[in-house]
Parts: sequence; structure tokens; C-alpha cells
Amino acid sequence: MKFKAIIFDMDGVLIDSERYWRKREHEVWESFGIEYTQELAQKTQGLNLTDAHTLIQEYKPEVTFEQAVKAFEKVAHKIYSGLCNLIPGVEKFVQEMHEAQIPMVIGSSSQQEWIEDTLEHFPVLKKGISKYYSTQTEGFPGKPDPTVYTELITYLKVKSEEVVIFEDSTTGLKAAKASGAFTIAVYDPTMSHADTSIADEVISSFEDKKIHTYLGIG
Repeated sequence: MKFKAIIFDMDGVLIDSERYWRKREHEVWESFGIEYTQELAQKTQGLNLTDAHTLIQEYKPEVTFEQAVKAFEKVAHKIYSGLCNLIPGVEKFVQEMHEAQIPMVIGSSSQQEWIEDTLEHFPVLKKGISKYYSTQTEGFPGKPDPTVYTELITYLKVKSEEVVIFEDSTTGLKAAKASGAFTIAVYDPTMSHADTSIADEVISSFEDKKIHTYLGIG
């Protein structure tokens, strides 16, 4: 394999939580009297809670961060505690990389608790993922700032060009590219509005046979 380590975004890359966020996130915005339009849905993809709260305040300045967190947590618990599933091909791919002793880590905008819930819910991820950073919990700037990825690359003790990052959102892809890593977009046209032209390569899921060519395996 031509890469020494793999970094995953979580939502929309490893798990299909974006599908459920799209179905349920309107509850958060409408609880504050904000209409959840398609334009707003595009803006919210890939945001951490701090940035989501900033966006809420553009419509409702009086909403506090604590109120925003409480609203999102209510929906998140439903999603990460059992609604979502692994993206097609993820289980086999993670197993293959784990057996090949390729380090795998997660860099996500989701809360640390949501990442931990996901790892507990899917044993293959808990076994294969050696480290995870939440931009929110670690206090990193949100994506498209690349800090979460550059910090993980430092943790992995490899060069940025030796890392492949899987992302699904425009903000995430920008962060991944800015880190200097090879970037692959996981693109589901039914769910994502991402600008995949940013990515080095694009796959539809981890069942996509092109992934082995991109990574120099098999």
C-alpha cells in the first residue's frame, strides 16, 4: 500500500448518520423558530456545534450555546444510539486495513460522546480505530480549518503525503486538502451537496472497486 495511515471523517463516511440528521435536524432549527430549508441544510453539513450555534445566531441572536447544545444532543442521542448503520463496504474495508496493520483514526466535527457512542455500537470500528479527535471537544477550529487533520497526522508520526483522508462534505474536503494529505470524497448524490472537485479521487462507497486502485492495494 502506498499510504501509511488512514484518517476518516465519521458522519457520512463511516456511518450513514447524515441521512438521519437530514431527517431529524429540522427539529433543532424549528425548535428555535427557524425554517430548515435546503440551502440551510447545505450550510450545516460538516459543522461542529460551535459553528452551528454561530449559524443559529444569524437567525436568532438570543439563542445561547447551551440551548443549542441541548437541542442537538436530543436529536444526536436518537441517531448514534441505534438509528444509523455503517456505510456499505466499511466493515470489510476497516477489517482489511486492520489486518494489514494500517493505522486508522477519526477526525470529526461531532462531539466526542457521539464518536464514542458510534465506536461502542460498531465493534469493527472500536477494534480498528486507534485514535479520534473531535474539533468541538479538543477546542480546534472547525473545518474547513485543517487543524484536526494536521494534529492527527502529527499523532500518526507520518508525513502528510503518506496519509489518505476520507471525507464527504465540502468543508471537510477543504480541511483535508489543506492538510496536505491525499483526499478521497465519499459521495452519495442522494444525500451530499459536496463539491467533489476538491478531492483527489471520488468513490460512491467503500464497495467501490476503484478504492483499491487509489490506495495501491489488491
